[in-house]
Amino acid sequence: MAVVKDVTITNNVLKNVISGFTLQAVDDGCDTPSYPDCHNAGSTERVYLANNLITLWDITAQGGNAGSHTGLIAFSPGIDRPNAGVPGIPHDVVVQHNTVVSYGNQTCWASVYFSVMGTWKPPFRQSATNNIWIIDNVLCRQPYGQWGLHGMRGLTQYIGAPSTPPFDVAQRFRGNVM
Repeated sequence: MAVVKDVTITNNVLKNVISGFTLQAVDDGCDTPSYPDCHNAGSTERVYLANNLITLWDITAQGGNAGSHTGLIAFSPGIDRPNAGVPGIPHDVVVQHNTVVSYGNQTCWASVYFSVMGTWKPPFRQSATNNIWIIDNVLCRQPYGQWGLHGMRGLTQYIGAPSTPPFDVAQRFRGNVM
């Protein structure tokens, strides 16, 4: 089981990287042949990423694909196999005051990327604490995810609107410069 809670990562310079952070909601290795004794996929909760500078690496210099840059953060629900194989839910994530800079004339593929594991379609399963806040960042490109959804339409599908007003998607993705 992987339980990751109460994580704060602030005031860092991540230089010459392909991606800044990858956040997975649950441990999708749990209850697989590699980990047969795992019966709780855990959870990722209360993550705060702030005031980080990410400069993307010249991936083409090493023969790589410039489309591989993910930028600031990649979200993945993971698969909660012990609980009927449902996708996990990220809880209380704040991404604030971060800057992502592309290398030279290369463009990043996605500043914020939402992976959706297998054949599951967005949105992330809804929960009262499915609060992902992406505010006041300087991003290298608009959010993107599997199933080809971009911008606010994509954000509505990927992070949805929590049941508690007034926290709609527009309030949880604001003040960003792309």
